[in-house]
Amino acid sequence: MDFVSLPDLRRVVRGFDLRIDAARAISHIELAKANGSTDLQPATDLRNFFNACAAACDAVIGDEGGGA
Repeated sequence: MDFVSLPDLRRVVRGFDLRIDAARAISHIELAKANGSTDLQPATDLRNFFNACAAACDAVIGDEGGGA
């Protein structure tokens, strides 16, 4: 995955690094799948990680929405 396909995180501390690392992790999973891997656990782990990140952000945002 190209990091530019992910949202810009310039307002988040170390956001650019996070964007790059997330793209690399996703690329690793995409490449494994393209090379015939049937092990879905890494993709499941990554999804669970990002879901936990989203839940933590939702807890901070609460009912305030989340617009720019």
